[in-house]
Amino acid sequence: MDLDPVVVTATRAERAASEVSVPVSVIGQQEIEAQGAARMTDLLANQPGLMINNDHGSGLQIRGLGAEYTLILLNGEPIIGRTAGTLDLDRLTTGNIERVEIVRGPTSSLYGSDALAGVVNLITQRPDDGVGGNVRTRYGTHGTVDLSARLGGRSGPWQGSVFVNRYRTGGYDLAPGTLSPTRPGYVDYTAQARGQYDAGEHTTLSLQGRLAAQSQDYTVGISSAGPSGETPHTQRAEQIDWNVSPEIEQQLGAGWRLTGTLYGAGYHTDQTLRRTSNGRVRSSSTLDQYHGEAETVLRGTIGSTHLLTVGAGATLETINADRKTGQRVGGFGFVQDEWSPVDALDVTASVRLDGNSDYASRLSPKLAVRYALLDRLSFRASVGSGYKAPAFRQLYLDFTNPQAGYSVLGVTEVQAGLRRFEEQGQIDTFFRDPSTLGDPLSPETSRAFNVGLTGTLWEGATLRLDLYHNEVDNLIDTEAVARKANGQRVFTYVNRNEVFTRGVEARLTLRPASGLRVQLGYDYLEAKDRQVLEQLEEGTIYRRENGRDVRVTVDDYAGLPGRATHSGTTQLRYRYAPLGLTASVQGTLRGRAGYADLDGNGIIDADREYLERRMLWDATLSKTIRDNYTLRVGTENLLDYTNPTRVPSLPGRTWFVEAQARF
Repeated sequence: MDLDPVVVTATRAERAASEVSVPVSVIGQQEIEAQGAARMTDLLANQPGLMINNDHGSGLQIRGLGAEYTLILLNGEPIIGRTAGTLDLDRLTTGNIERVEIVRGPTSSLYGSDALAGVVNLITQRPDDGVGGNVRTRYGTHGTVDLSARLGGRSGPWQGSVFVNRYRTGGYDLAPGTLSPTRPGYVDYTAQARGQYDAGEHTTLSLQGRLAAQSQDYTVGISSAGPSGETPHTQRAEQIDWNVSPEIEQQLGAGWRLTGTLYGAGYHTDQTLRRTSNGRVRSSSTLDQYHGEAETVLRGTIGSTHLLTVGAGATLETINADRKTGQRVGGFGFVQDEWSPVDALDVTASVRLDGNSDYASRLSPKLAVRYALLDRLSFRASVGSGYKAPAFRQLYLDFTNPQAGYSVLGVTEVQAGLRRFEEQGQIDTFFRDPSTLGDPLSPETSRAFNVGLTGTLWEGATLRLDLYHNEVDNLIDTEAVARKANGQRVFTYVNRNEVFTRGVEARLTLRPASGLRVQLGYDYLEAKDRQVLEQLEEGTIYRRENGRDVRVTVDDYAGLPGRATHSGTTQLRYRYAPLGLTASVQGTLRGRAGYADLDGNGIIDADREYLERRMLWDATLSKTIRDNYTLRVGTENLLDYTNPTRVPSLPGRTWFVEAQARF
């Protein structure tokens, strides 16, 4: 039987997952190993209620809110380096991960901006007693090779660990008629280290850091020769991200503890596109981003029923791109009270104040309640608000895709950028008067409601049910403002009115026999724009069919793109201990979802604008020998589903073999 895991992300304090009053789930180390996932994308894609969207990388969608609204943490500290709002999960290895904690719903009252949809916290393995570690090697389809090693130990007041990983994939091509591969290969290196020293009976010093580097080098075709064909160019891309975090923890007595943390993180990208025949540079770009943070947290008990957490800190963010440099200084403070008047009742109230040099201060409150009605049935409810300040890219971006030819301009750059394109003769048509563009962006805010219950139906059968509703105001979206002479468009960022997401999450976990665990998940989701709904009810939106205009109805409206109304997961894991065998099967259903507006009426409503339903199956078989050696073989996308145009992230059926040794 699985033990009730301890989580730290939901309240920033260690609590049993079953006692937390907000929706939280945990992917433990056994499950990580059983699935055989090498990158974080592969691991999270099979989890109920989570959706991987591939837009500028593999990003995570939670409860219908896009990747830019989910905060990704590593040991409680933010990972930076997003492209168009997406933090590419393929950058992150699973090799050193002990568990993944997923909090659904706005968590801005503790973590501030970017936690509007939820928080995913990747927690690395702690050092073993004595000296220990492991090595792992994996080979798979498309020339994928994954090598990793970890060494750690404890001695007296010291403990520490070091982890290194090299991941290489050759990429793949689902459209061999073009020069550009569907997914280019790349090589990724990761090094992580953490250490801790007990300086005295009441004082602990710790230090952790991470350095990762990724490089790509491949050929692309640029259609500069018009119908005569593509001209080969060589694309080289490099990115480096790092972080370091020293921390001191002091026990103050009487159950109180003071923690001080410094955190620094950097992200660098460098891209160059050269004509293959003569080496002439067609375009190049660099980006440097830095995030610095200092935080102090005081935590302690008041009486026997209150656990109080109070924190404050300051942040510094800078960005240095080709044509723009930006800096933002901010501060924050938060307080949380976890009140447990009786064993069956937990009430958690928290509020956070954020302010920075670009925008006014914002309060993000949250209230959550858990009540155990019976030994086998508990009820929970929460209401809270989220806050997200406009990102640097939405303010300062000045980007032109060298292959496709489209451009994206931040609001501070849009007027000057359009003038520059016009002077260069690149503008064919303005969709909007440039003088009306560039209005300051307002921060996005959300209000979220969640009610749910967890019940034990019978011995070995647990049902978890959650209903949620999110309202988002001032959603920041892209808008096409001009068409270029090459037919591509120029985009900028604008605030939309209101969108909402609402749905149901159901999880049924069964343990029908020793060693067998089955989990079934179902998700229902609606994600729509209220302004569009009003226009549809007024009958002011049409589409063109067979040469005539047809009024679009509310039922035709798909909602926000990439959101499936129905989705589900099946996870089956069986361990036969006498032979050391573990089998794992994961099935993922993604229902019919809106793809893109293809007829220019601004919404997704026609059949050809949808992405069809798909079902994916993965399977893994592991054999453990003498407790320390594991052989693993697995396949992903067993039924070989592909859609090169609309789902280029799926390469078809793939295989892998893996060997792991512990010492």
